[in-house]
Amino acid sequence: MRKTAFLFVVFFTVIIGAQSELTSASVEIDIKDTSYIEVKQTLLLNIPDSIQQLNLKLLKFEGISVTLNKVNSNKEMINFTKEDSKELQEIILFSNGRPFQTIELNYSVQVENEEFYLPLFFTELLASSSDNDFFNARIKMQNNQNIIMHFPNVELTENVEFNKKNITMQVPALPSLFRMEFTSETVSRASVTAIVDWVIALVFVLIGIIIWRNRKQLMYG
Repeated sequence: MRKTAFLFVVFFTVIIGAQSELTSASVEIDIKDTSYIEVKQTLLLNIPDSIQQLNLKLLKFEGISVTLNKVNSNKEMINFTKEDSKELQEIILFSNGRPFQTIELNYSVQVENEEFYLPLFFTELLASSSDNDFFNARIKMQNNQNIIMHFPNVELTENVEFNKKNITMQVPALPSLFRMEFTSETVSRASVTAIVDWVIALVFVLIGIIIWRNRKQLMYG
């Protein structure tokens, strides 16, 4: 009898989990300076009313300190608990009596190095689609600030508004991190690629010259 009840609970849990999904996600990153960043991450969910708890995870990185300031569900503040391990921070969200539909996480990040990983909260729920605009990101910074986005490797759109630089991107999945680097000059991914291509081409030319000279010496002694 107990075994039957246990199997029923497991089966019911699997069915409920299969009905839950992440429908889209977005993040707004406000770079105050090279050591302090404010993040607002939003998750849109499709979860049955019976689910009253939700687990989210955040990767830990050396040189990065994250402070979770508040969590809102459907524009109302909700309670949460934290469980830390060596490489991961997990938070458990508690429903306020209404189903989880929109989760908004507000947290700050202290950065020690110019090149760093910016962690994002992620979930084990399945994504409802893999469209290019599933995840949208906007990065705000002062007009005289510059960054290189090492990951994700997607097309960036940049504009300046009210003396603020805005960088936007779209990703077909929810990333668990951004790999970024502060720089004193504007360096586009295209220019970096062009430099690498020129270096590779120069190496091949030098190798060709060396081979040609060696052949000439072998032929004429």
